[in-house]
Amino acid sequence: GERVSYCREKLAEARGLLVVGSSLQVYSGFRFCRWANELSLPIFLMNPGHTRADDMGVRWAVAAATGLQDLARLIGVSTVKTTNDSVTPNADVKQAVTAGNTP
Repeated sequence: GERVSYCREKLAEARGLLVVGSSLQVYSGFRFCRWANELSLPIFLMNPGHTRADDMGVRWAVAAATGLQDLARLIGVSTVKTTNDSVTPNADVKQAVTAGNTP
């Protein structure tokens, strides 16, 4: 519906796609990788196991909590808050990613 159309529009404006903590076995998520691939956008997969989109991008075999903390340090923003393996990016991380300050 509308949400998917909106996300597809935003993907067309993006410089790449980051997938965190998903095997993408369900098509609802995998379709965004297919669309990014059709647009020749780089796809970065952060998941400890294989994903359905491994052949479309680069996979970093790491748990989401660890990977997001390392990514935050890499792009020079304060760390993320983790609780019971759930990760919530703080405002600095969201702002950096939105502004495109990623490697």
